[in-house]
Amino acid sequence: MPSLQSLRNFLFFLFLLFLPNQLGLHFWPTWTYVQGLRIDYLSPTFYLSHLLFFAPLLVFCVSRVTSLSRPHLLKGLPTICLLILLLVLQLLTSISPPLSLYKYSIFLLLFLIFLYISKRETTPTWIWSGLSLGVFWATLIAVFQFRTQQSLGFWILGERDFSILTPGIAKSFIDIPPIGVSIVQGLFLRPYSTFSHPNSLAGFMLVSMFLLIALRKHLPGAVFVLSILSSVTTVILTGSRTAIIVLIFSALYFLVSSLKYKSHKFFLSVLLLIPLASYLFISSNLFSGQSFSRRLEENKIAFIMFQNNSLFGVGLGNFIPALGHFIPSATYSSLSTPTLWLQPVHNIYLLLASETGAVGVSLFLFLLVRTLVKLRHLNNKPLFFALLAVLLTGFLDHYWLTLLQNQILFSILLGYIWKAKS
Repeated sequence: MPSLQSLRNFLFFLFLLFLPNQLGLHFWPTWTYVQGLRIDYLSPTFYLSHLLFFAPLLVFCVSRVTSLSRPHLLKGLPTICLLILLLVLQLLTSISPPLSLYKYSIFLLLFLIFLYISKRETTPTWIWSGLSLGVFWATLIAVFQFRTQQSLGFWILGERDFSILTPGIAKSFIDIPPIGVSIVQGLFLRPYSTFSHPNSLAGFMLVSMFLLIALRKHLPGAVFVLSILSSVTTVILTGSRTAIIVLIFSALYFLVSSLKYKSHKFFLSVLLLIPLASYLFISSNLFSGQSFSRRLEENKIAFIMFQNNSLFGVGLGNFIPALGHFIPSATYSSLSTPTLWLQPVHNIYLLLASETGAVGVSLFLFLLVRTLVKLRHLNNKPLFFALLAVLLTGFLDHYWLTLLQNQILFSILLGYIWKAKS
């Protein structure tokens, strides 16, 4: 029905528009506590994004199932049975089976988002403007947070309440403060927008930028330019070293390309971007020795978990409960404050290996290789850089596997790669 199709398209537009939000209802069963502390990463949460995607997803799933013939359904049955068997075995070896089951439900949702993008016959071009506008409003919040050095009160979008004086808030040292920004003893607040951490925000904006470049033919010119400027601005303000490095090198690549094809306007814009992106990176003290040593110890613990649970890991989502057995400890001195350090290892590959073992790593590598093969046939540089940004930032952070906005964006990216045609 045309009206049902229009409703599905509009709801998906809203889903993309509000993708940067993290408004949600948290629940706190006993297995969300580690060493007597409530851990946000473990809390089952019903997000606004779930609600916005549920209706178009339901319509899509019903239409797909009813359109498939019996032979098609039977063809996928062995794979489904194998995955269910692996799931049961992993749950049986998990430290907290209820936690793993909840995390698997999240990954099921992400897989359905991937299918929704990759299997749709047509997607009206105006729908992708939702992502552009979402990037823009998230940038506005980040800019004013940076300007005022505190949150703005947009709790309805999931913004948390904080200021530069909040204990444990992400700050960085800067020698020369930007004009109009007040800093405290050389420190400035790294903006969060509506995300859980500035690094998560930076990764989201970086990948969104490349994805929107790939979608530029489907976007109005003004909307495209606005969204690209917004994403670049936010990446710079967050001071996320990994994201900024990827941004600078990709800018250099596009700079060389613009010279090759004599695209003077693009050449000038990229030329201005490089020193601008370098400003916070060079003038700020982003390489904290304490942070570096803490992450090294997290990596060692993750490797030990993998050694002790090589086949199935400690259970999906169970790195933090397992980490509780290692700290506080004299062996891991920089992990002596559980309130701050009870979080996933800052490496998606070690996190995946420690939680899902060789089985999970094998499935991930299979998906990655298949995706890279598709990218090779597409010869689409923006999509390649988007995936590369995920893989590189994943070496130094965990948000692509643990935080909702990044998880969904990763699923959308993979879905679009699998859908795109050369």
